[in-house]
Amino acid sequence: MQLAARADCPVLVVRSEPPPRGPVLVGVDGSASSRTALAFAFGCAARRSARLLAVRVTEPPDVPPGGGPPAAAGGPPQQDQRDAHAELAELVARFGRRHPEVPAECHVVGGDPGGVMVDQSRSTQLTVVAARGDEPLRGMLGAVSQSLLYHSPAPVIVVRGMTPTAPSGA
Repeated sequence: MQLAARADCPVLVVRSEPPPRGPVLVGVDGSASSRTALAFAFGCAARRSARLLAVRVTEPPDVPPGGGPPAAAGGPPQQDQRDAHAELAELVARFGRRHPEVPAECHVVGGDPGGVMVDQSRSTQLTVVAARGDEPLRGMLGAVSQSLLYHSPAPVIVVRGMTPTAPSGA
């Protein structure tokens, strides 16, 4: 945990059991650091001749006590999910131009980000995540990267210490 939090480079944590032959998973929340992780994940998928699975986790809508309709955060939940998927797909398409040989899937899942990413990692050969969703501070890890380091059965790369990469065509 300390090494992943303080390193000036990406850190790989492997498990004793070999991972399945699944896709490379990357968590993308739209932040600059997650875009850097996305670019890194495309490179990992290309080297492994694997597909890329980009996942964005959204918070589920608040449900008032006793049921009833969820409290709207910005719009109807279905529209928010569609908007998040469109943003993710556009970002993945832009970054994917550098690796046209890598097939990519985009999924938007509602729930706890750490729990969703750990669940998604169960069928992947590698999970890539930024150290923090917002601008990474040295010595700090976000809740999602911590959850993955502790609970993911797949190898995890925490991406930090890299210059943000602009996608081709941007």
